[in-house]
Amino acid sequence: MSIDIKKENRLLDDPMLIVGRVIEANGTVVVTRIESGPRRMHPGDPVFRGDVIETHERSWTTMTLNDGTEVTIGASARMSLDRYFFDEREGSGVLDAWMLAGSFYITSGMMIGHPNSIVSIRTPNAVLKLPPPGGVVAGKYIDRDEVSLFTLLADNFGRTGNAEVQTHEGTVRLNRANQTTVVSSSGRVPTRPVTLTRLDLFDLFGLFRDRGWQYSGIATGRFKLISSEDSKSAHVR
Repeated sequence: MSIDIKKENRLLDDPMLIVGRVIEANGTVVVTRIESGPRRMHPGDPVFRGDVIETHERSWTTMTLNDGTEVTIGASARMSLDRYFFDEREGSGVLDAWMLAGSFYITSGMMIGHPNSIVSIRTPNAVLKLPPPGGVVAGKYIDRDEVSLFTLLADNFGRTGNAEVQTHEGTVRLNRANQTTVVSSSGRVPTRPVTLTRLDLFDLFGLFRDRGWQYSGIATGRFKLISSEDSKSAHVR
């Protein structure tokens, strides 16, 4: 695909179209836009609605959106920022992104305080929603297993918000630090919340606060067992 340099420069120069900025880009981070095709991302680069952001192995990136929402994408990941809008005067907005592969870590920003705001991260089989007062959530979509995992975390001050994980069959709410639910199919209810230890969190996400995202087969196997047990008890009922 040829890149229209003039069109790309016009896009970059229009502050009304910018929805955030890249804070950190470690390793190879690539953004694809309809207007310009793929390009390497660097700290300070603008982020636009509709951007598809991909990271290579041992790479990650952190972005801050206009309302202060912070999003980190881990290694070998792909996220599409489908919708984003923030009304600074009213404090309301919409964030709707697709996580197609890999891990993410999100800290909600100012828009979460407004009752009309919508903050959601989708995977191919589930939807994570952050209602007020929001919070900090880590998640992962393991595409080779078609499994989604979501963990509610305490923030740097030890405060815990809340989160909802939805499929076509039901909703599970997370309201305690380190609670985790797993989705193995959009046609099944998310597993009952399980409160993880720090070791479990390391297995699932690596040192996520230090951006050392890693995949762990041990932890995934453990949650497959939980998912299987939930399925059996649902069948008995």
